Amino acid sequence: MAIEHVLQEKFVDLQPFNPPESPDQETDALTPRKNPLIEKWLGQLAEKGLFGRPYVKDYLYGLKRRNCRPSTIRSYGSTLLLFLSYLKERGRVSLETTTREDLSSFIE
Repeated sequence: MAIEHVLQEKFVDLQPFNPPESPDQETDALTPRKNPLIEKWLGQLAEKGLFGRPYVKDYLYGLKRRNCRPSTIRSYGSTLLLFLSYLKERGRVSLETTTREDLSSFIE
């Protein structure tokens, strides 16, 4: 049996690679697919006029990339929403203006 014959037999049944005709334009290797749970929390941030949306988005999608459970993402999203609402009530306008006192009083 010749080597050429063996190589041909190996690949006879394989189907050719056919890439999709129009790749998804919203996602690529660096942009994750939108997650309904995360988008829900981001929508609530916008509805309440809270700051920090880009940070929250990066954080929650980071949790998803690390394969955290939906219940974990839900819990963290809820806590972040409460924390940012609390900061807004205290007159904070950005995360950069948050102090240790803000954080400790939120925890208490």
